[in-house]
Amino acid sequence: MNLSSKVKKEAKHALSDYWAKAVAILLLLLAIMMFFTIMNSVLDMAAGVGGYLDIYRTADNFLDDFPNISIISLVITGLLSLGMVVIMIPLCLGVKRWYYLLSDGYSDDLLSIFNFFASAKLLWRSVSLAVLLGICKLAWTVLLLAPAGGCAWGAWYFTKHADTEYAALYATLLIMLGIVLALVGLVMLAVQLNRYFLAEYYMVSQKDISAYKTISLSCKSTKGMRIRILAFKLSFVGWFALSIFVMPVLYVQPYYEMSSVLYARYLIETAERNEKNKAKAQAEAEKQKAAEKAAETGKNRDSEGRIVSDNSSGTGFVMFDAPKKSEEK
Repeated sequence: MNLSSKVKKEAKHALSDYWAKAVAILLLLLAIMMFFTIMNSVLDMAAGVGGYLDIYRTADNFLDDFPNISIISLVITGLLSLGMVVIMIPLCLGVKRWYYLLSDGYSDDLLSIFNFFASAKLLWRSVSLAVLLGICKLAWTVLLLAPAGGCAWGAWYFTKHADTEYAALYATLLIMLGIVLALVGLVMLAVQLNRYFLAEYYMVSQKDISAYKTISLSCKSTKGMRIRILAFKLSFVGWFALSIFVMPVLYVQPYYEMSSVLYARYLIETAERNEKNKAKAQAEAEKQKAAEKAAETGKNRDSEGRIVSDNSSGTGFVMFDAPKKSEEK
């Protein structure tokens, strides 16, 4: 049985007596998001702006309606979206903390998911982590998909502005190259983003750790494991697909969260154990080096040519005069 299978089995066992709490937490998150969605519609109606515009005046057909992009509607949607993000970021981190504690066998109450609202410091830590992660992920996205974007721009240029007879050929080649680069970039991006997989778990497991430190530790602890982390996540694609038709998401989401926590704990504990072993091996190497250096300096000549030798039969050192050259008569 591989690691992923073991983690999933342990996740089911850990949730065996706490499915009700896990489902209640998920329903609470969905209710909060639904609240903001309803508030958006209510405020749009109060401001006299509809959610959609019937440009073609076909009241019996809503499929051809366009979203209302008036200034008032955009302001309302933007403010509510910002509020939802500010609330959901620490709340989702609190949910991960609840699952992390459950992996230790401790079932906290439902209100504990609001832990990161307990103080301004905790709230700032959660928001700053989300901001830094967003910046890092955006940077990787731009870096890995920029070549494909450059090819797309080149194809557009040759199509619209080039007057040569080979413009169509160049545009076609650039489009084909852009598709290949986009696919390669997306695969590399999916792998590289897993370098931040452990950042949130470091945040919920260690007190007073900074957002930058969690990202640094995550990058260090996921070296050599990022493809495996991606494979672990992809193993749940079937479960989420089944949740649409057969298995309810109320089962799949807690199952995925618990499995992710256990997988993260394995990676964190493995990294800490490797770090301790590395430090121990380094200390032993330094100790051995010091012993070898002491052995080499057991015999040495002083500045006057005399040999300083360790006196094994007595105390201290005994100095022997070095043999002198015979004097000429």
